Amino acid sequence: MSLAVPSAHESPVPHTYQQTYRWSRDNYSPWLRALDVWGAVFQFLIFLQIDGWDWSYPGGKTAGALQKRRRERAAWLREALLRLGPTFIKVGQLLSTRADVLPAESVEELAKLQDRVPAFRWEQARHILETDLGKPLAELFQRFEPVPLAAASLGQVYKAELLTGEEVAVKVQRPGLLKLFAIDLGILRQIAEYFQKHPKYGPAGTGWASTKNVGGFCTKKPTI
Repeated sequence: MSLAVPSAHESPVPHTYQQTYRWSRDNYSPWLRALDVWGAVFQFLIFLQIDGWDWSYPGGKTAGALQKRRRERAAWLREALLRLGPTFIKVGQLLSTRADVLPAESVEELAKLQDRVPAFRWEQARHILETDLGKPLAELFQRFEPVPLAAASLGQVYKAELLTGEEVAVKVQRPGLLKLFAIDLGILRQIAEYFQKHPKYGPAGTGWASTKNVGGFCTKKPTI
């Protein structure tokens, strides 16, 4: 019987893939990771500084100009979190539920991270599955759809049919996730400690970090 399981070299449908992001590379080093994350943090701080200057608003610092700037910054934040990968996408997803902390424009943009996460390629998913299961997919499934039903921050889901004819959903964890999390947690602790000590954003009561915790939420609403 001919099995409808695609070959390892098939890439059947164009998709937005994570390979366009540097964090998905196999040789992505912790030093480069730290550079990418801290680069985004300092760009965020530069934006906060610029947004405090009245002259940075063409036509004046009106209510309309402020709203437009907030939308621009919110879009930047969403893209920045996407570029930084799964850990920060998850942070963005959590922040999208905090309308009590963030402006409405940021909540609206970050909510897009709930269902607009780039997928990783079929070749990678197939390799992970066959390595974990110990057999070629053709020996385990009658049919395996190579296009994911959904892609999330931690993995993606595929539709498949077992040899018994039962239809199943198969979830595949993103490659390199544990290594990336280990690096990111250390960086997040450094970021939290930096803001805790910052003369403007870290006064008493903001609760950015502790020695046993990565960090918390700022009690003030930021511009972004």
